[in-house]
Amino acid sequence: AGEAYTIANAYTREFRGIPELQLSTGTEISPATEAELPPVEELNQGVPMSIEALEQRGGGVDVTLSGFILEVREGSGLRFRCPECNRVLQSGACMIHDRQQGKPDLRTKAVLDDGTGSVQCILGRETTEEILGYTLDEALEKVKETYSPEVVQEELQDKLVLAPARI
Repeated sequence: AGEAYTIANAYTREFRGIPELQLSTGTEISPATEAELPPVEELNQGVPMSIEALEQRGGGVDVTLSGFILEVREGSGLRFRCPECNRVLQSGACMIHDRQQGKPDLRTKAVLDDGTGSVQCILGRETTEEILGYTLDEALEKVKETYSPEVVQEELQDKLVLAPARI
């Protein structure tokens, strides 16, 4: 991480929109100088692409999609996961390990649409905390105070539906 290299006598190919680098015994690898590289911020932005183009390619890596959140789906907000396999519990039970005392987690399941198509995005705990403006522990307190497990999902809906997003 944080290092760059020049690679000679290698080739790339693409599989379902994902590039693969093919190396052989004749491949030469040497450190790259920083003068050859764009700024790290530029490299981390991803390639802007429409959902339609992404679908036609069959997927992609380092792609940025822009559009509007049309829906926050059921299963968003405060969820409980199986402590053994990390699957989301349904009615307090894991489909593999049966009844479990779940460990709490936050997630967002949202539909992003850019006018050419739509995709479902699943955002993890850190991103969901950032969207909400509070932590998992604070989400647990809100649920206890309101006696409503849906309060976190409702807040996500209020903040995201019809909001512009870049993923």
